[in-house]
Amino acid sequence: MKIISIQSGTFPEIERLNRNFRKEYQKLKITLDTLSGREFYLKRFPNLMFSIIEMLPNLRHHRCSHGENIHISREYDPSHLISPIKILGDVIDTVHLLEHTILELQCQISEMEICSGLTCNYWEPENRYDVFVECTEPNLAAFSTELSVALFNHLLYAPNEQFPDIKDIIRLARTVYKHELRSIRQISTLLNWSEEKVIEGMERLEQFKFPFRVLQPAA
Repeated sequence: MKIISIQSGTFPEIERLNRNFRKEYQKLKITLDTLSGREFYLKRFPNLMFSIIEMLPNLRHHRCSHGENIHISREYDPSHLISPIKILGDVIDTVHLLEHTILELQCQISEMEICSGLTCNYWEPENRYDVFVECTEPNLAAFSTELSVALFNHLLYAPNEQFPDIKDIIRLARTVYKHELRSIRQISTLLNWSEEKVIEGMERLEQFKFPFRVLQPAA
């Protein structure tokens, strides 16, 4: 997948499509393209979903409130898949799972209790999608997006290569987010990590465009 643009706003025109959207929240609009053909995603979706749920087991508690579990172009039987999302049997399933992954990461890091999203497919080009995500801090939602897309591309295209421990990334991001003015040493103490591990983790957060506040040096 490739992110085309990320915008923040209220986007009132899409509120009728998901009545769970709250007017007091902003939304992030993520426009992205899928990069492979339809068969590529259909073949890989079940394993992708199982892998994501294994990494983020709280996804099992997600619920979709819009749409039905039927689709005219379905080419596989999803009845054996215990899925937190509505499965349509098309490429949009992968993008919809991405939406829920973004929501889950954002909620774990910021400790939002509830947030909603929406995935929309373009007529033209067919491989383009808009994903809308509720947020209180757009920069943090953008970080969750960058991390989610990188994770999906890893699982789809290079599953045998090593990816940073997602639980460590979440734990570090949540710690940095909650404690605004913390030194590397203080973060090391809070997490019971070595300073070297904290610095390495910070570099990963920076790679995914984490919205850092002020940090003090270790010394």
